[in-house]
Amino acid sequence: MSKRSSFAATAAVTSAVRGEGGVGRWLTRDECYVLGWAAAASLAAFLWFFLRGEVMLYGDATARINQARRVFDSLTPGLLQLGSVWLPLPKLLLVPLVVNDWAWRTGALAGLPSMVAFVFGTLGIFRLLSQGMERSGYSADRVRLSAWTGVAVFVGNPNLLYLQSSAMSEMLSLALFVWAVVWLAEFDFRCRVGVPDRQAASRSLLLSAVCLAMGVLTRYDFWFFAPFFGLWALVVVLRTAGASRVSADASLKWFSALRPWLLALSIVTLAGALWLGLNWSVYGNALEFANGPYSAKAIQQRMLALGERRHAGDGQIWEATLVYVQAARANFADGPLGAAGWFFAVVGAMWAALQRRAYVAWLLWLPLVFYALSIAYGSVPVYVPGDGSGNLYNVRYGTALIPAASVSVGWWSAAIWRIWERPSMSRWLRGSLCVVMLLVVVMSYVGVARSGPVCFREAAEAWPSWRVMDERVGSAIAALPPRSRIMMAVALQGRAVQASGRNFREFVYEDSQPVGLHLAVHPVGLWDIALADPLDVRASVDYAIGFEGDLVDKSARVHGLPVVRTIESPGWPKATVYAARAGR
Repeated sequence: MSKRSSFAATAAVTSAVRGEGGVGRWLTRDECYVLGWAAAASLAAFLWFFLRGEVMLYGDATARINQARRVFDSLTPGLLQLGSVWLPLPKLLLVPLVVNDWAWRTGALAGLPSMVAFVFGTLGIFRLLSQGMERSGYSADRVRLSAWTGVAVFVGNPNLLYLQSSAMSEMLSLALFVWAVVWLAEFDFRCRVGVPDRQAASRSLLLSAVCLAMGVLTRYDFWFFAPFFGLWALVVVLRTAGASRVSADASLKWFSALRPWLLALSIVTLAGALWLGLNWSVYGNALEFANGPYSAKAIQQRMLALGERRHAGDGQIWEATLVYVQAARANFADGPLGAAGWFFAVVGAMWAALQRRAYVAWLLWLPLVFYALSIAYGSVPVYVPGDGSGNLYNVRYGTALIPAASVSVGWWSAAIWRIWERPSMSRWLRGSLCVVMLLVVVMSYVGVARSGPVCFREAAEAWPSWRVMDERVGSAIAALPPRSRIMMAVALQGRAVQASGRNFREFVYEDSQPVGLHLAVHPVGLWDIALADPLDVRASVDYAIGFEGDLVDKSARVHGLPVVRTIESPGWPKATVYAARAGR
């Protein structure tokens, strides 16, 4: 039987067994189990961290929650409150979840998008493995073993369980990435069969494009990933069209083949164009997120000016690659399980390459290239355990390789099972191996329970100094007269507003947009008015809270505003509360 006929036979068998009807097919029983187990793990992890008050340890999570809140709770509400650097989709999903005051201040609902993404990302891992193994001709037992092994590695990862409990964007990004690969693999397979189902293949390609477009609006990783997906799909389209004999008109044949690909390209391009257009409209710079004052490059320059050393791998691609591999290894698992698991992931990837397996699943390794380049040339520092830096800043970026590692371990489990089934393997040896593996898993999870997942430690290590300052500033704000209007930079002190019991509509801050906003004109906004003159009646500022050296502090000193009180906390610039109109 030819290879192309084999693909056709596999597709027919798969469709018959699974009741496959394209995109809208019913879930299999195993997939329902996967959803149930993933949802149970997700909820249990969230309750564990929420009841301990740990879902908002990440400053980035709190900042996203506050940006979503300011869309409607602001002196100048609207979508422009979403900011210029972080992409908008994760914050848009949070908007309805922070309307309730209690939910906003506690983050009780803010993890919901990540939790849903975790559940469906797990389903994506299962489907990618099960379909890939089926189409490679493996038996049903090995297919289930491989798919469930990948699911266990993914669901059991403590770092993902913590991240999915918070308002961070990593989990949403991973789920979209996995499903973009799943649908591209579906498209690739349907085009490989003897008589391609063009309508179903086109749907799969468009669904992959939708996932990529949503990813483009979630994290910048996808801006790097998308061209590789597009190139893969284009090669498949051209190969399929070249082998097709449906139309005698060559030009019509090629146009018909390229039409779904062009539509998919348009969907992804439009998503990126929307973000570039928004930046240009508001800031007059389409690349504000890349070279503006809050970009990674600008932040690095400020840190270097303060005497901070360059991060490991800066300008050195090989060293940057090693740093990211260490971050991925630290996120994959700690302790003995981490060493064994990472070994199996690497060996599984090599085995799949030698066997010419996995096909599209190889795209799951793209984060290794993206983050190595980002560390080396994109001003993105990543610190890992044991590097001597004393912190774990951005170590969570290593989670981007967990889907690739999970799939690789799943593939490798099928090879191990082949050895396991050999008659030469005695019952005693099998039992001993099971005991050893169980001990490794238990020891690793005991170690994680004691020290916490590395992503949790990244957030928790920065939390004490943040918390003390936020609580003290929050208490100072709460002590001010009711309905006072306060000028304060809230990008780093949003928690203080939450702790104060007040709302953002009582503050003039960095994103207080222009009065009578007209994007083409860019008039001066409340923030600029207040900084230029805190006594200006157009801003109506009663009090100003500045942190030593920031714009508010400098403005208050220039205008000689009287000091109400000062606030100090170890590791933070001194904060000063100034009276503007109040008390004059």
